[in-house]
Amino acid sequence: TVDLEPTDLEVLQLVATAPDRLEDRLLPALGVDLPTLRRLDAVGLLERERGGLRFRHELARHALESTVPPGGAPHLHARLLKALETVEPQEASVLTHHAVAAHDNLAAVRYAQEAAREAVIAGSHAEAAAFLETAVEYLEGAVPSVRARLLLQLSFELYMTSRLAEAIDTARSTFVLWR
Repeated sequence: TVDLEPTDLEVLQLVATAPDRLEDRLLPALGVDLPTLRRLDAVGLLERERGGLRFRHELARHALESTVPPGGAPHLHARLLKALETVEPQEASVLTHHAVAAHDNLAAVRYAQEAAREAVIAGSHAEAAAFLETAVEYLEGAVPSVRARLLLQLSFELYMTSRLAEAIDTARSTFVLWR
């Protein structure tokens, strides 16, 4: 990768930042054109899998991810988040991952709540609780009633996963908020 243009290296870093793979449908939104893909294919680090690009070897992905300069990861995640928001269907769990990594608190809360709803529909209360914990963690400056409602949802999901003491404590924490 030493001889790569900075823009090509950034595309590799974007692929490294994507948790599973960088979906083909995101490439136009990220400004990745065919000549760039040809140059990256010549490097031999990437392969196409399930409609996206991924590294052939996990060690290569880690190596490229380690080349992201300090403070650069949130920028890459923000680019991926912006691209993901322009395509359908959207996966709330993936959007949550990138919003958190981009330090976009508002988007993190919104997508974590959506991911929690999807998890409840799928019957995965543990996953719903984890997403609601993320939403609570990134909820800043909300009016008390909004925070209380979110905490009550979390309390119920904790109850559904037999985390009873945490469920009770979470529900109790809403009392002062309701006042």
